[in-house]
Amino acid sequence: MDFYSDFGHLFAKLFHTQPLPGFVKEGAYEDSDTLRDLPDSAFADPISRAFPIHDRAHTWISAAYCYAQPQDKQAAAVLDRVEKQAELFGISNEMSGLRQHVASILTGTTEKMAGEEKVAAFEIALNTPTVASLRGSGKSAAQQAVDRFLGEWWKDVPCESRQKVAASLMEAAEGNGCDCPEDLRKFAGAAQHDTAIYCQQAALRASLIPDTFKSAAALKFLGEIVATADKVAALDSIDREHSLSKFYGGRILDPHRAVYSLIPKQAEPEIVIGTRSFPLASWEGRERRFFEGMVAALGEEKAASFLTKEGGLDLERLAGLPVEEANLLNQYLE
Repeated sequence: MDFYSDFGHLFAKLFHTQPLPGFVKEGAYEDSDTLRDLPDSAFADPISRAFPIHDRAHTWISAAYCYAQPQDKQAAAVLDRVEKQAELFGISNEMSGLRQHVASILTGTTEKMAGEEKVAAFEIALNTPTVASLRGSGKSAAQQAVDRFLGEWWKDVPCESRQKVAASLMEAAEGNGCDCPEDLRKFAGAAQHDTAIYCQQAALRASLIPDTFKSAAALKFLGEIVATADKVAALDSIDREHSLSKFYGGRILDPHRAVYSLIPKQAEPEIVIGTRSFPLASWEGRERRFFEGMVAALGEEKAASFLTKEGGLDLERLAGLPVEEANLLNQYLE
């Protein structure tokens, strides 16, 4: 969601005690008619016409909404464009302070407590034509580095360096309190090898190689790349020789994700409230209903006390509900 679809509620929460830059306070804000008249190019998401970036004030506010919703796919997708627009408007310096302020709100801390947060500086050499290195410190910087690497930058990193870069990113993410996405673990070689998936990927590559090659050596080709010790290098060599990287993102997986393809599943977490057990997977897509049930049963203030600083459910506190309150909550959830 952006400022207009949210009717400014999140903005008020983020900045009710924080002074705004002059250009934000003096900005001209749109009503529904003027918003409708703006061209698609005035939005960081032109398809949904969301996150307006047609002037400095709107760009700053759209950045605030992106920073405040790190798990939102739409906000993450437009962040680069918002930040580039901020650079064009000459307000890049304001972005760092804005990001820190929003992060302090999300984590329930103040700037004075920032030194107590989990912070680890990192600098990871990429040596690509466009990006020399990834550097920074803190959860926000680490998350942004991970997102950008997984978004596009991994393609520019030579295959032989990709695993080392991803492993360093995993270390930076964990050192700054970030979760490590499955794809990052695969690039880092921290996932398991699945022979069936690898053989399937080898066969798909063979099917895309010109017939003159396939007809003479297909079986030998498959046997060699399945038997080779360095499977990532073998697939990368084939992909470069036959220009198969253009098929990545479809049925053809890049070498690392083809070789390290399996993330072991952990036991399904669940929480017992009163006499009932709730598997967390069943809450997917229903978290809002669950929280609304908590508000109805326990009141908004008490329901909010069961949320973590990151906005998730505090399972230990929930499990400690008195039986009568747990039974009341269960009635609202049925």
